[in-house]
Amino acid sequence: GYELALAADTPHCETTWEVLKVLELNEYIKYRSCYEGSKERLIRVIQRQSKIGYENMLFLTHDWQGVREVGQLRTVVILVDEEKDEGPTMKHIKRGLHVFKTRLKVLKLEKNNTEDSAQMFEHL
Repeated sequence: GYELALAADTPHCETTWEVLKVLELNEYIKYRSCYEGSKERLIRVIQRQSKIGYENMLFLTHDWQGVREVGQLRTVVILVDEEKDEGPTMKHIKRGLHVFKTRLKVLKLEKNNTEDSAQMFEHL
């Protein structure tokens, strides 16, 4: 299964948590981080709480700066189209999961190629 976290870039943390409570979403959100400013800081807090590797996280943002900051942590980052004003949708989540699946295939290929190369050099 998946564990959900909320990383909110806002100075209004208490209001954010109250909205989650009113919408009865608290039971679904296991980890929380709320700061105004650095997206990287938001993700680092979630990582410390959850112990989940950055490379196993999916971060949805409308901010290009967030893409750059969080992407440096090797986290999968999906840019949400702010102009449509719809926020994150299932389309964005599916896109993120596709990136995970694709990246896993690439990593397996890289690992196999490295092992094959090492075996090849052993015979020389």
